[in-house]
Amino acid sequence: MVRSRWRTALPRVAAFFGLLAVLTWPRPDWRAAFAEAFSRAANVVLAEQIIGRAGRVELGKLPPTAKTATSASDTALHLTADGFSGRKTLGVSVRRDVYLPACTIAVLILVSPLSVRRKLVSGTLGVLVIAAIAVLSYFAVAAWTFANVPQPIFRPGALTKASLELLVYAGVAPPGNRFIVAFVLGCALIWRPLRPRAAKPSPPD
Repeated sequence: MVRSRWRTALPRVAAFFGLLAVLTWPRPDWRAAFAEAFSRAANVVLAEQIIGRAGRVELGKLPPTAKTATSASDTALHLTADGFSGRKTLGVSVRRDVYLPACTIAVLILVSPLSVRRKLVSGTLGVLVIAAIAVLSYFAVAAWTFANVPQPIFRPGALTKASLELLVYAGVAPPGNRFIVAFVLGCALIWRPLRPRAAKPSPPD
């Protein structure tokens, strides 16, 4: 029994790591294209949001000379405010925050024993949730930044500010959290359709 389970599981595990390696292999052209496409999609949502008095946030192309960017950054988080000149630019990594977790959950579902229809539905749902979490994370970073500039654009209450700090430092900042969420979400989407269902009681004679 145990050996047969291992024989069934090992090819799926090997396929998972093989496909993930192929999809996540560093390709600058893929990275730039994905970052641009995601930025355009995310800005449809972010453009409608106003933070505090007049704060706005959008994703855009990262300037090569951006001082706030790290070597992992591939996209700019532009913060502006109506009535204020200039803008603040933060470097973020769409590859790390969206592409890699999305690949993880998509491949995890692809190699699962789900039916083709279930794989399509679960994979699409999982990728959309990952994208939504990333957009929410960038919005939280923008709100936290607006609350901590010399002339605060956003003046949250003590509880809201503490919640933002907890979300940014404990949820957004650690890069490993994206992969933990992707793996847990993928397992949940796989397990639910496969879990054994209780037999319906037979009607009395």
